[in-house]
Order: sequence, then structure tokens, then C-alpha cells
Amino acid sequence: MSSSGISRAIYRYTGKLYAQLNPKVRRHLATDAFNNVLIISAIHGPTLPSDYLPCYDLTMGDLWKDKVRLRNKWPRWIMDYSGGELGAFVSKFEEVYVMVGKDYRPTARAIRGLMPNLKRYDEAPSFRSQSNIIWGKQLNKYLSILAGLKTKYK
Repeated sequence: MSSSGISRAIYRYTGKLYAQLNPKVRRHLATDAFNNVLIISAIHGPTLPSDYLPCYDLTMGDLWKDKVRLRNKWPRWIMDYSGGELGAFVSKFEEVYVMVGKDYRPTARAIRGLMPNLKRYDEAPSFRSQSNIIWGKQLNKYLSILAGLKTKYK
């Protein structure tokens, strides 16, 4: 992964959740093999793992140019302006499993509001950084099975 320039979103992030992912799973995410995974980016909002992103160092707790925390910016944008493509993308899903920390939760819930066919919404609780490791292992296991990869699970 490059530390400057642009890279696919799945390679841009290096946190504990992403560190758990099998390299083959990452490659599948980078090539659009899965059409049901979104990453909530602090600066770019809802993002596909295969989207290209520039290098940046922000979290949802950081301030936007008008002194609004990013965690407040994205839910409003989703509710007021997203419509179109994001709405069309998420409206086809009936079930959602969300792995999100407290700063990202309002954005995930705003996306939920764009899903008229939603029948099940599960949100994994966040308990400090430990949940990121657990989420990473769960995501790795689930996506490995979907990709037909033979991996050992912890």
C-alpha cells in the first residue's frame, strides 16, 4: 500500500479491523467481487472498498471546515442530499450487519434510513479497540467463505 497518492479504499485503511483480513479477501474487495460491503470514511462518507481514495489522516471526531465534527456532517448529507446513487445502491438490501464505532454510528443509521426494503438491521456494539479486532475476524471469516477461500479461522 502506498502512503501517498491514491489507492483503493480497502488498502487505504490499516486499523485493527483491516489487519485481520486475509490478503486474498482484501484483493476480492479491491476488485468489486463483493457488491454488498461499504466502508464509512471520515472524509468521503460511504465508500466502496474498490473506490480510489487519496491519502488522508482524519477521523469522524475531527472538524470539518465549518467547525462541524465529521460525525455530524455525513448523517446530514445522507439524509438531505444523497438520494440517487447511494439510495439505489443500499435500497436493494434486506439485511444489514453494521460494525461501527460510536463516532460512525449516526452515519450508519442515516444510511439505514435509505433502505425501504430493510427487514433486519444488526449493529455490533463497540467496546474500545478490542471490538475492531473481533469485527475484523468476523468479516474475514464471512468474506472468505463467500469468496470460496480455504483459510483457517481462529
